[in-house]
Amino acid sequence: MALAMGLLSTALFGLYWGYMLFVTLAPVLAHVAYGILRRNERIFYLNLGISGSKLLWGSILIQFVISIPLFAVLIGAFTLFFGDLPR
Repeated sequence: MALAMGLLSTALFGLYWGYMLFVTLAPVLAHVAYGILRRNERIFYLNLGISGSKLLWGSILIQFVISIPLFAVLIGAFTLFFGDLPR
C-alpha cells in the first residue's frame, strides 16, 4: 500500500513532494487503517506493552529507511530516461 501511494504521489506532485508524502503520510494512513481493519492484532500489541505511538514512530522510521534507497533508484531512473531533475 505504501509503495503504491509513494509512486502515485510522485506522479501527481513531483519527485520531491512525492518523497515527503511517502515518508510522512503513508505510515500515518497505514497506522489508521491497521487500527480500523485489524483491531484484534492492535490489541495484541497493546497487551505486549507496545503503545500506538511506538508503533507509529517505528513504522515512520522503517518507512524512512526503506524510502532512501527506493527514491535514489527512482531519481536515478528518472535522470537516466528524462535527463536532469526539474528545479
